Amino acid sequence: LGIGPGICGHTLLNTLLKYLSPLVVTTTMLCEPIIGSIIGHFFGLQPIPGIYTWIGGSILMGGIVLVVVGENNAESQTEELDAKRYNVEKIDNQKFYGAMKEQSLI
Repeated sequence: LGIGPGICGHTLLNTLLKYLSPLVVTTTMLCEPIIGSIIGHFFGLQPIPGIYTWIGGSILMGGIVLVVVGENNAESQTEELDAKRYNVEKIDNQKFYGAMKEQSLI
């Protein structure tokens, strides 16, 4: 039982790091005890979580939502600031390579 979930879980986390920020991935890992207790209840291995678990879980989920939203806002603001700071515009590849060929640079 430990080999399957352990290998699959860690592989999934490592794969998610390609697509999400490490802050988001590690913060959402905090949901593991809450989700585990709910799964345990549905399989009849554990009683329904108590009121403190629901209160703590709600606070935790709210915090995770704030982290994810804040991370997305920070990324978009960083991209905008970089574009303004370096006066970066989107480059049309065909025009760029056409100009390079005209100048015999490629």
